[in-house]
Amino acid sequence: EKQFKEVARLIKKERIHSIILYFLDLNNISRGKIVDSDYFLKNINPGFSLDYYSLAQTLTGEMIDAPGIIPDVSGNMRMIPELSTFKVLTPKPGYAIVFVDLFWKDFTAICFYPRNKIKELLKDYEDMGIYPLAGIELEFSLKRINHKDRINRPYSIKSLA
Repeated sequence: EKQFKEVARLIKKERIHSIILYFLDLNNISRGKIVDSDYFLKNINPGFSLDYYSLAQTLTGEMIDAPGIIPDVSGNMRMIPELSTFKVLTPKPGYAIVFVDLFWKDFTAICFYPRNKIKELLKDYEDMGIYPLAGIELEFSLKRINHKDRINRPYSIKSLA
């Protein structure tokens, strides 16, 4: 509620008319959807609709084929803005940007979305009383893999033996 009021105040003060809902796709390529500021404020909850092809396009422009994992329907994802990341784009008057978290239409987390994996990993660390100060490239530190847990949580610290 406090963050929402601060974002609404900034939108009015800075005369923001367009907000970029920003995310990285599975190839770490910047993607976004631009929405009108009034529409943004009215739809922060329940979020904004997005088709999976915006997330799951390969570098060559083909679609990732993942039957049973990615539903083949329109508007099958929800973008939920993380208001703590809201920034006015000073070099582009009237525009702001905000990171979004991606969920399936029923609001379950998309297990393979990188931002969700990072949050899950940080939560696992926190539950263990560990607070990371820097990131490492996990693929170079794996020693053994717990294949049973890796099916549901492929990049989790719980998948390590």
